Amino acid sequence: MGEREQWDNKLQFLLALVGYAVGLGNVWRFPYLAQKNGGGCFLIPYLTMLSLIGVPLLALELGVGQRLRKGPWQAYSNISRFTFGMGIASVVASLGVAAYYNTVIAWCLYYFVVSFQYPLPWEKCPQTFDPVTNTSVPVQECAQSSDVQYYWNRKVLNISPGIDDPGEFNFPMASSIFVAWFILFVCMFKGIKSQGKVIYFTSTFPYVLLTAFLIKGLSLPGSLEGIKFLFRPDFSKLLDGHVWLAAAEQIFYSLGLAGGSCIAMASYMPHHNNFLLDTVCIAVINTCTSLYAACVIFSVLGYIALSKSQKCLTGLGLDSSLAGTLTASTANVTGIDASGCTVEAFMEKGISGSGLAFMTMAEVCVEFGPSGPVWAALFYFMLITLGLDSTFGTLESVFASILDFKSTNKYLKTPFVSGVICLLSFLFALCFAAGSGEYVFQMFDNYAGALPFVLLGIFECIAIAWVYGLDQFSDDIQLMTGMRPPFLLKACWMYLSPLILAVAFVWGALFSILRDGAMYAIWVAEKGVQEDVPYPTWAQYTCMFLTSLSIVWMPLIALAEAVGLHFPQFPRSDFPVDELRKIHPEDNYEPSFIDQKFFRITLSRSYRATGVDLAKSNGGADSTVLALDGKNDFNDKQVADTQA
Repeated sequence: MGEREQWDNKLQFLLALVGYAVGLGNVWRFPYLAQKNGGGCFLIPYLTMLSLIGVPLLALELGVGQRLRKGPWQAYSNISRFTFGMGIASVVASLGVAAYYNTVIAWCLYYFVVSFQYPLPWEKCPQTFDPVTNTSVPVQECAQSSDVQYYWNRKVLNISPGIDDPGEFNFPMASSIFVAWFILFVCMFKGIKSQGKVIYFTSTFPYVLLTAFLIKGLSLPGSLEGIKFLFRPDFSKLLDGHVWLAAAEQIFYSLGLAGGSCIAMASYMPHHNNFLLDTVCIAVINTCTSLYAACVIFSVLGYIALSKSQKCLTGLGLDSSLAGTLTASTANVTGIDASGCTVEAFMEKGISGSGLAFMTMAEVCVEFGPSGPVWAALFYFMLITLGLDSTFGTLESVFASILDFKSTNKYLKTPFVSGVICLLSFLFALCFAAGSGEYVFQMFDNYAGALPFVLLGIFECIAIAWVYGLDQFSDDIQLMTGMRPPFLLKACWMYLSPLILAVAFVWGALFSILRDGAMYAIWVAEKGVQEDVPYPTWAQYTCMFLTSLSIVWMPLIALAEAVGLHFPQFPRSDFPVDELRKIHPEDNYEPSFIDQKFFRITLSRSYRATGVDLAKSNGGADSTVLALDGKNDFNDKQVADTQA
């Protein structure tokens, strides 16, 4: 197959991981979840889930990629013939996510282009002639909602009443989707070498813009009130199980776990890289970025809320200077009910998921006056760079898996594979340019991404800790990094992480769907609001199909292998044990009582070394560390091959 590509240096690899992990979810999703689920108190479940799910799964995926030096498809095939389906599942899920995730970049491109005008196009509601009053009045749909909401739903999306109604095809949005995929192709068509150069810019530039926005936000009146509102703790939320589920979901969403992308990116690193330190580094950067972005967002939200509070008080005939001090408990001191004019009231109204990026920030840019177009263009350009990095990582698992095929490697080159995937994905993404495209987007976001990845996370832990063997994986880690995984990592891989994810899937997904059905948010033009409604029957079945499209490969292939229908096995990558021993000498490790009883680590390090030497002396071309206890299929096959 030839020498595998590698990152130019360690910095490129770390920036690629940072760019993949730090994405749009850090800018709008984390602030929204933090405010909704207890403010500063949300950090307790968030950091808990980061420790028990995020860090263990990220370390596991980086270790598998660096150890096997394969894309996820081939890597899981090397672990066991029964886990081959996991690789296919991760590639299918990643391709599905990338196909719709790039639509977010298309939305950002649309806003970026229209930002180069003053006044901004969403600054005022469009006018219509009223024959009764013989005057121009705002369009009713816009007057009942707001200028930014109207622009988003009517001008950008041209949204239909529901998913049953495809509405008109949105040609401007289709053009944005094409440009988004073309940019992605240009950035990736030469493989990780060209991608690494692009990552230097796309991974660092968002931090420059976030800092600029934070400085601008803190200079505005009311900004500190917004940040206080974000971190105001509500400890009663800790008793709500859904808060803990939201924290686990955010960890999966922000770190990009279980899609195979981390495996693919780590496969381009040398075997001796210390991925355990990389894991801690990425987890810390990701968390700090979420908090940093939350401060940026809520500083400008505080300014918006204060401005609206002042206008509301003026409309009631009250002194606008009360806006900064008025609370719900003191709103009736003047004898006039001003509870709806408090800063807190407007802060709560201003938080609404994806609207935080496409409506709230659009609104604050209007408040900036003549400089608004500059800040709007910078903000949406930042979102474009964040989205591109995340899509790079998502598609890398697909590219790596295809290019790792020995039979196709000499025929398929990276530009060709990139072009075909980007073209097919663009054609598929045209369904998001219909009037019902935003509703289809919600369906893919909820059922093609989140649920399959949770299940894949469970089976990842099972495949490594129980099939490949935690004892074998620990030995591999010692050879690669010079240290053994700590107790908490081993406990999470074998027990805690799969158990927590299983509870999250059953409680957070199955029970809620069985109880309430699959729901989605529609735009009710007559009221100017969003409402949650159940999917129609055909869409309910589509949701189930999207979830099963990727995960069905795991049980199907395992069952086929069990009944004797074997799939071709991929060649194993070399593992330079002798070279790694020179870098990280033997540690003469002997398993403790806890290791033996709880982690199934029963063999001494010297016994495993004998196994390696035996395999090499029998003519084995692969110098892989072997577990000669017969516990898993991959190792049994290796022994048989080397003895043949």
